[in-house]
Amino acid sequence: SDADIFNASWSVPMRATELASRQQLIRLTNEHFVSQLIQSANRGAIFVWAAGNDASAQSSLLSAMPAVIPELRGHFVNVVAWDTSKNTLADYSNACGITKQWCITAPGTGISIGHQHATGTSFATPIVSSAIAVIQEAFPYMSAPEITSLLFETARDLGEPGVDDIYGHGMLDLERATRPVGA
Repeated sequence: SDADIFNASWSVPMRATELASRQQLIRLTNEHFVSQLIQSANRGAIFVWAAGNDASAQSSLLSAMPAVIPELRGHFVNVVAWDTSKNTLADYSNACGITKQWCITAPGTGISIGHQHATGTSFATPIVSSAIAVIQEAFPYMSAPEITSLLFETARDLGEPGVDDIYGHGMLDLERATRPVGA
């Protein structure tokens, strides 16, 4: 595909800490899947992945792909869900865990879809994908690693100061990410 942004919300029933190698990932998915990820990253695509809804201290296994596929670093964002009514990580959301260096938080509880409300990391993830699309439009000269870096650097810190195991880089802040430099 020629897509610039891939929004994904699926995994295998394992934690990020269980991903040991590229070969294991290939066995769990397949060679074509891994090669397509790498080819897409090489042409500048960004992958936005849902952390999962198991209330675990670790994200789902596929959220850890950059740990075993270095080519994905700078092209990958793991997303955990924020509960706006409780001002904390949603009860169901997995935390960033070992994916914290490429993880961000976005609203995921009570998202309005028409006349219904949806909840889950699967609904937090497209908010981040949309933010990346806005950044790409605002700054078309930026590379994928520059965009993900901007996204992480402009996130509002949550939890422990700095990048942490629960919220990663913190809450997505699109307004801050699209400000002119120095603003």
